[in-house]
Amino acid sequence: MRSLRSLLLLPAAVLALAVLPATPAVADTDDFEIPSFDASYRLSLDDDGRSVLDVTETITAVFPETDQNRGLRRELVDDYQGHTTRLEVRSVTDASGQAREYEQDGETLTIAGDEYVHGEQVYVIEYRQHDVVRVDDGAVEFYWDVNGTDWAQAMGDVRATVRFDDGLAERLTGQVTAVQGEQGSSRPADIVPGADGVFSFRATDLAPEQTLSFAIGLEEGSVEPFDGSFGASPWPTVSAIGAVLALLVLAGAVVARRTRLRDAPGRPTIIAEYLPPKGVSIPTAAHLLHRGAKSTAAQIIDLAVTGHIRIVQLEGTRKPQYRLEYVHDRDVDEHERDFLHALFGRTLTPGEHRDLATPDTKAGEALERLTGKVTRQLQERGYRVSGLGGLQGMIALVAILAGLIAAVGGLVALAQSIGGLWPVATLVVGLLAAVAALVLVAHTPLTEAGAEIEDHLAGLKEYLQLAEADRLRMLQSVDGAERIDAGDGTAVVRVYERLLPYAVLFGIERQWGEVLGRAYEGLSTEPGWYVGSTPFNPVLLGAGIGSFSTSAVSSYSAASPGASGGAVAGGGGGGGGGGGV
Repeated sequence: MRSLRSLLLLPAAVLALAVLPATPAVADTDDFEIPSFDASYRLSLDDDGRSVLDVTETITAVFPETDQNRGLRRELVDDYQGHTTRLEVRSVTDASGQAREYEQDGETLTIAGDEYVHGEQVYVIEYRQHDVVRVDDGAVEFYWDVNGTDWAQAMGDVRATVRFDDGLAERLTGQVTAVQGEQGSSRPADIVPGADGVFSFRATDLAPEQTLSFAIGLEEGSVEPFDGSFGASPWPTVSAIGAVLALLVLAGAVVARRTRLRDAPGRPTIIAEYLPPKGVSIPTAAHLLHRGAKSTAAQIIDLAVTGHIRIVQLEGTRKPQYRLEYVHDRDVDEHERDFLHALFGRTLTPGEHRDLATPDTKAGEALERLTGKVTRQLQERGYRVSGLGGLQGMIALVAILAGLIAAVGGLVALAQSIGGLWPVATLVVGLLAAVAALVLVAHTPLTEAGAEIEDHLAGLKEYLQLAEADRLRMLQSVDGAERIDAGDGTAVVRVYERLLPYAVLFGIERQWGEVLGRAYEGLSTEPGWYVGSTPFNPVLLGAGIGSFSTSAVSSYSAASPGASGGAVAGGGGGGGGGGGV
């Protein structure tokens, strides 16, 4: 009976728990009070007659006695009418003038230390801004938001005092407006005119996201407006000079590429080739074809079809995973031996293996060194022209310098809101021209021997893409039969195996793997260098080789070579917001 009663009471207990007030796991750092916000403004002129505003804000906050807040966050505003005001925070102290810890990140001022703060805390922030007076069709006014509309806290008393220096007090028109409330509100706030051009404004009991704003009119011509023209600062001109220099360097790079950096002429016509070029390693071919990302997978396939290693697809894995097994290193060339050592270490022991399941950084670094060695040997063996480093280096240096000049000048001009869209244009043109010049001169031209090999490889790609009947017709021709030593199916398979690494280089390994698989099927045999996880199937062989190529690239990736006198709340400059930390 007691069990039944407990069961009947269970829904009520669940309902009671559901309606209980939730206790937050983490205290809200914005849950505190701001009883007063006092701002003092001093407006003066610089040597060019443009406005300078010095601000002192005194913010009194009352934090809870629990360990919730470490300080205050003040969101200032550095943009006014589309230009920067060059915001400069000068100091942050407490009421006694003792410095407080703070960090500035753009417009965000975080005033906090490592310790929690409790009770009443006073934050005094001093900062300076420029070009804060609105000049529009002859109307001149200082139109400003005091605390801003981005506060989550209510404010009991918000005050602002404005002083005018450098003769500006004599240029006041007497048109003064003050409002309070949410964004767009026109509810009046208190105005207290003072002597010698001093004004005081006050708003009380402001709810969160409400502000005090004021506008004070000045005579026409009393303040010079912000000058955002192209010639207002030297930086747009600096950026333009950099862009022009970059374009000149680009023109020079084009001329150099068409003359001294030009590849030797190759064959007038590309002829289909069904055998690889003699004496050319896979890494060398990959470099000449600009297929460095495929070089590792192609070299592994080449070593496999020549019997030096085996590729084993592991069983029981959701995604295809592979293991490389070392067999022997007989009859390998210099690059192949270096490659085997990179994969299997200094000691090559038949039967040892390496999995491709996880990236091998050490092997990747060794393969990267091999790539550098191959690059150097291209010149040593006469495939690429040597002795052009001085020309390439000079053009590259000037291109980099020009791009930097265009970028720095443009970025500074944009930061100062000078020159309109011109700094954007010169910055983009300068950088693009510099990059294009670098790309053009980062080319070491091919010699006649190198051009011949490149054309041979292009002919090999053409053969790989022929229809099956056309391929067989070429192999069965008199010349073709002589070159492959026989006309039977076994010889065709041997040729197809030799071409599989190049199919990897050209990115058609899956299709060519299926071609090779059908050739094996015709002989009722299967490759001894590739062991799949399922019975032999020509289509699955192609899919497996394609998947292996992707795995090899991932595993050894290291080897791949942003009207005067009127106001509404929140409509002026300054303002911003803040909260707790």
